[in-house]
Amino acid sequence: MEQYSYLEQLRKKALLSFVGMIIMVIISILSFFSYRSLAVIPFFIATGIMLFVYSKFANDYKTQVKYQIVKSMLDKEFDNIEFNAKEGFSREFIKDTELLSMGNIYASNDLLSGDYHDVKFRQADVHIQQRTQNGKSSSTVTLFKGRYMVYTFNKHFTGYMQIRSNENRLFGNSRPLRFFSDRPETNKLKLENEVFNQRFNIYASNEHEAFYILTPHFMEKIMELDDSLEGNLVLGFIDNQLHLALYNNKDAFEPSIFRAIDDDYRQAVQNDINLIKMVIDELTLDVSLYK
Repeated sequence: MEQYSYLEQLRKKALLSFVGMIIMVIISILSFFSYRSLAVIPFFIATGIMLFVYSKFANDYKTQVKYQIVKSMLDKEFDNIEFNAKEGFSREFIKDTELLSMGNIYASNDLLSGDYHDVKFRQADVHIQQRTQNGKSSSTVTLFKGRYMVYTFNKHFTGYMQIRSNENRLFGNSRPLRFFSDRPETNKLKLENEVFNQRFNIYASNEHEAFYILTPHFMEKIMELDDSLEGNLVLGFIDNQLHLALYNNKDAFEPSIFRAIDDDYRQAVQNDINLIKMVIDELTLDVSLYK
């Protein structure tokens, strides 16, 4: 109970600072339209200070929730857990996979690694945007926001392959542009499973190896996994690892300052945990049948 009391105190500080920030924003806007002079500068400075205070309290609260609540739940489900809420995959690591368009704004956090059924995995939240400037105006487009996961794989392969969910989103329909790539050139493949061809675009550097990996059973498992997920899916088979990028516009394990930690939040965390297990279970990554 003492743990929850401490977290609730942090949450209330974040919430009060958020309310204070909103009040200062309103005052600043009204002052600007009322006076239209340098007299409004102190209000804008105060708004900036409140934004800084809110960001600090909110980040402190969310970080403590992840270390005290989320970490304990992860320890119950997985072995050899390492969790760092402030670290993530590096931009260079994600760029090197050539699975995602990189844009010019990149962020990643909640880096997690562990073992489940003797399968090693890593995951983090990734957020990629493209900001463009046109004269005095600018626009920002989200290219990817979701979870990026990396698993050990039970088939040995040396080539490079990606499978992209063929949805009505730029993210899923085509490969990211390749500049000065070290990856082997890939060709688009058509498989005997027409349903799979309709749902996914497949690009592989080695056609024979692609057919070796994409057995009828494995393709069925990928479609079942895709059916169970909300969002757009990309799979990459790289350096004998399975990379999975899920664009679901969500951050895993993220608490809200607007409600206390309750059973609903714990269930949301459990759902995020279950997704890690689901990929291993559905794709039978723990079964070494192909060595």
